[in-house]
Amino acid sequence: MEQRVNIKFCFKLGRTATETHEILVKVDAVSKKCVFEWFKRFRDGKEDVKDEPRSGRPPTSTTPDNIEQVRRMLADDRRLYLRMIAEELKINLESVSNIIYEHLQKLKKRSTLFRHYSDPATVLRAIPKEEFADGFQQLYNRCQKCIVTNGDYFEC
Repeated sequence: MEQRVNIKFCFKLGRTATETHEILVKVDAVSKKCVFEWFKRFRDGKEDVKDEPRSGRPPTSTTPDNIEQVRRMLADDRRLYLRMIAEELKINLESVSNIIYEHLQKLKKRSTLFRHYSDPATVLRAIPKEEFADGFQQLYNRCQKCIVTNGDYFEC
């Protein structure tokens, strides 16, 4: 979706599809075909960068009710396996995985599910100021020892 917004931006600036592809390929690998398809959509007057609705059966397992049930189950016991959740809710494993990783934005790490923080600043703000200050003080002390010993300082 982010690339689509970038393509639309370049389109609005009057860039060609080829110029846009050259710009985007430096940052992220986006195919030339994709850029040309989106340019055609924008030229045809379709301004929305979201996917258009597709035919087919609508999702039945990824309902707001199931998402809430999975969230509650994980809040009660974070050590649950995907298989256990799928059996409990009687939905397939792929739907459970989609709910956990896409809708609840959890990442798997050592068989435990953790919240995904997309913004590093959020993680840094969560560190108490005292710990941050202590870390900088330790770094300063190590630098001073290194200076005093003319670089021969070694810490185990």
